[in-house]
Parts: sequence; structure tokens; C-alpha cells
Amino acid sequence: MNKNAFIITITVSVMVIALSVFYYLVILPIHTSNELGRCLKRAEAHPYEKLKQDYRDNCFKQFK
Repeated sequence: MNKNAFIITITVSVMVIALSVFYYLVILPIHTSNELGRCLKRAEAHPYEKLKQDYRDNCFKQFK
């Protein structure tokens, strides 16, 4: 294996690791908070207060 191929392999590996870290630290939390917000809006739209609280509790359990 020549030197250039080794450097390209290391560079691509570092880029893949950096992209994975970015996804787990930035993209995934934003997506989860958006989904939690949607879940809570559906819970608030429910007409019965007891069921509203149950739906809210389920939202927080789901996105723990």
C-alpha cells in the first residue's frame, strides 16, 4: 500500500467518525425534541383532562 492510499484511508475514516459524532450530538437531539413537541401538542388537544395527563406522561416515557 503506498503512502497516498494510506493517507486517504485515514482521512476518510476520520471524516466518517466526525460525521457520526455530529449526528449523535446535534441532529438526533433536535429530531427528538421536535418529536416530543408534536407528541405534547397531540396530548394537549385531547378533550379530557385525565387522558391529557396520561398522554403527556406517555410522551415523556417514549422520549426518555
